Amino acid sequence: MKINSLNSQHLTHALHLQFASEAKGIIEKFNPSALKISPQYEILRASIEKEDLCYKIIRKSELSEAKEDADRIRDAVVIGINDAVRTALRHFDPAVSGAAKRLKIVLDTYNSPKSLTLLPYDAETAAIVNLLQEFEGKYAADIQVAGLTAWVSELHERNSEFELLAKNYIEQQSAKPSFRMKDARNETDDAYKKIVLVVSALTVMEGETAYAPFVNELNALIKHYSDLIAQRLGRRKLKVKN
Repeated sequence: MKINSLNSQHLTHALHLQFASEAKGIIEKFNPSALKISPQYEILRASIEKEDLCYKIIRKSELSEAKEDADRIRDAVVIGINDAVRTALRHFDPAVSGAAKRLKIVLDTYNSPKSLTLLPYDAETAAIVNLLQEFEGKYAADIQVAGLTAWVSELHERNSEFELLAKNYIEQQSAKPSFRMKDARNETDDAYKKIVLVVSALTVMEGETAYAPFVNELNALIKHYSDLIAQRLGRRKLKVKN
């Protein structure tokens, strides 16, 4: 009787963590002390905790993409306001075109020497906050006359949304662990392999009977993940052929 091997390098981060966690669960079910692997189990448990932390950080890195998307939407609103003001300049009503002229002066100030949408994230956020203060304060009447109330409201919402994402991203980065996912995975693999080595040695020295249920259940788990790997590699080969 032996514990089957698993090529964990072919597992995605999510599946690698899931396999390690399920293997740990089987060890706990049969009791690390009864299996005589308590020291090795504690190392595995600590390694899985580190890997889990890294995985959560990787998942949270989606905030970076969300922030980029939010900035693109915010930029589109800024561009829309600029276009709306230029259109209002040609309005037949002198009151509307007059309001547009005053608003264009404000926009030109904020778009100089560089367009608002080309500024670094933090600088753009701060500039838009100041711009909105003017639009909702001194130039509130002009905004209403020019028909830009909805645009200003939308910009307020989109800028606040981006600001919140940026804050969450900074908090996430500050909580980032000093170790990498690759290192955490390697530690988990090493801890798991030592458990396999110890259990394999104990079955030789003490006999297979006491360890058979544990080995059988662990092998069933290994087969499941080996099948997942085979399916994934098979799909990859099929994609390459096509």
